Amino acid sequence: IGETDKGIKDIQVRAIAFQDQRLLLTIDKDFGELIVRQKEPSHGVILIRVDDVRLHIQRIRQVIAIFGNQLFDHFTVIGQQKTRHRHL
Repeated sequence: IGETDKGIKDIQVRAIAFQDQRLLLTIDKDFGELIVRQKEPSHGVILIRVDDVRLHIQRIRQVIAIFGNQLFDHFTVIGQQKTRHRHL
């Protein structure tokens, strides 16, 4: 489900992911505002902040291999070299 699908809004994407008990994988920084600052409920968010698109999959795989289920109930930011977590 993406924002481009029939104009669905971030709050709707968040609600669907929460209802389905899924992690939300995004490149949209607006989810930081929505989940962390506005404290909208979430089962976890992975925000990708990698400039090189070719590295996206590689970095996501690394983070999942290292952290696995620990990604749930966290706001995780994947950068070029570092990964940060904030408990929700």
